[in-house]
Amino acid sequence: MGRGVIGMMRDFNTFMYFGRNLERLNRKTWEITVSHSGLGKTRVIRGTDKEYVLRQANAQGVTWDGMWARQVASEQNKAAIGNERAAKATERDARIRLLKTESDRRTAQREAHDSHVASQIEDAENRTRESANRRSEAQRLLLDALEGNLALDWESLKPDRTYPDARPRFEALPDLAELPPKPLRSNDRYSIPYLLKMGLVTTPPPAPKRKEVGLLGRLAGGEQRAELEYLSAKSNWDSELHALYEDAKLFADQRFAADLDAWNSLDQVRQAELDGRQRLQASQSEQLNTWEKKKAKWCTEIDEAQLQVDQFRSQYEAKDVDAIANYCDQVLRRSKMPDWLDNEWDIHYEPDKSIVILGYRLPNIESLPNFSTFKYSERTDAIAEKLLSKSDSDGLYDSIVFQLALKSLYELFQSDYIDAIVCARFNGYVRKPNKATGLEEVNYIISARADKASFMQMNLRAVDAKACFQGLPDSSCGDPHQFRIVQLTDYVTSG
Repeated sequence: MGRGVIGMMRDFNTFMYFGRNLERLNRKTWEITVSHSGLGKTRVIRGTDKEYVLRQANAQGVTWDGMWARQVASEQNKAAIGNERAAKATERDARIRLLKTESDRRTAQREAHDSHVASQIEDAENRTRESANRRSEAQRLLLDALEGNLALDWESLKPDRTYPDARPRFEALPDLAELPPKPLRSNDRYSIPYLLKMGLVTTPPPAPKRKEVGLLGRLAGGEQRAELEYLSAKSNWDSELHALYEDAKLFADQRFAADLDAWNSLDQVRQAELDGRQRLQASQSEQLNTWEKKKAKWCTEIDEAQLQVDQFRSQYEAKDVDAIANYCDQVLRRSKMPDWLDNEWDIHYEPDKSIVILGYRLPNIESLPNFSTFKYSERTDAIAEKLLSKSDSDGLYDSIVFQLALKSLYELFQSDYIDAIVCARFNGYVRKPNKATGLEEVNYIISARADKASFMQMNLRAVDAKACFQGLPDSSCGDPHQFRIVQLTDYVTSG
């Protein structure tokens, strides 16, 4: 419903008044009260269709949020200008204190004074300009309503089907490093021949050979001694060969164990990366799944909202009583209004007479902004406000009231492209506290009936709003600023 906007839905049995007779309707009516804490605005929205009332409450929240954003931006801009001026003044004062001669200080002080006066004059002119803009808006309420076709653009009522949240995007994951084959003890890398070939272990000495003994040696017993020497050398060689074999085998085992440890470490790192990747992919998949579910739900709601607009249109063009009242309400809600002007109404449509009865809450004169002029006085160093004279203020208020009445009637008639409305009754009221009880009361101060055919033939650009309203059939009004209560012929209750 918008930041700062609070709403409370309740259903109630409504009372409507026709002439002097009180009739209680059987059908259920929905009411929601919305308020905006920042703007201090409150509004009651009613209707027979619950979803329609909720949509209007949401639309009101969006409108108020826009107004609040503009107001905050304006205040922030004013504060920024004030802070900038204060900083410059502080800087000027510091520079003046650093000046050495009295003449230089007086010159700088005159420049600072002139700068201050210029900024105050600018402030006064800006405030006068803002006031003049508000007064211009007040004087153009009716004229601004006469531009263009006011019939509802049905397609514009349908929410955009483009899902606002972008599809989650994820960076491509880097490829996992290839894991080398797991070492096997049977690999050639750990075989003794490979280790000997690569010079990684000690090469055994050559095997001893038997000495050849000649004839004389054999006669002298040398053959037996040679055999004993060979056997001794062979035994030593076998022992050395066995020791070298055991050393090579130990080296091969150690090499295999080191390679296997390194491989296991790589495998653990890769497994951790794989687990992390799987968790990340699961998280991304969950995010995408959540996004798709939200989008699907959102699209379903949008489709339902668009279908409701189509149904609303069909019901209106079929001249359904409630749809006509809701259509008129929608037209008035889309009416161009200044931010400073609040409006509220109740609408009833009588199909037998093709008449719209509009109970319209008018602003109190005290609630309107000041339409003042501002002027800076160098003598007092202050910005003086000059209020409108009471007669000018009363006249402007009366003009606003009558323009609102004519504007509302015109908008209802001009937008009625199915000719459901033959005439309309405008009943304008204000809420004011009773001085005797202190309780707020609803007081009707203007009322008139307008026939569509004759009303739409008027040149509303050239009329005097007060004279035009007083010339309408069954017109009952005085000067609105006097708050004289009028008697109503057809009317509806006002919240």
